[in-house]
Amino acid sequence: MTRPPGVPYETLPAPTHAYSFISLGAPRKQEQRSRCIDDFASHFCELPDGSWQGLTPSARYTIDALRLNRRHLLEIRILLRTIVPE
Repeated sequence: MTRPPGVPYETLPAPTHAYSFISLGAPRKQEQRSRCIDDFASHFCELPDGSWQGLTPSARYTIDALRLNRRHLLEIRILLRTIVPE
């Protein structure tokens, strides 16, 4: 939002989106807390083969939409499981 001449910044309304743009057009992240505070384990379950199983409809949609059970991702999860102790 550009400031009209003679209007102090304090009187401008706060942006309603997560990013506001300065005059050069570069995005500037606004401090904003996430309203989504869900536990990963309440939505997803990792199976022994490295694939994720959705426990809720939104988790199943996310797994399908982002294709989170692709072969290379399964291989990475198995590798991480062997490297990082629980």
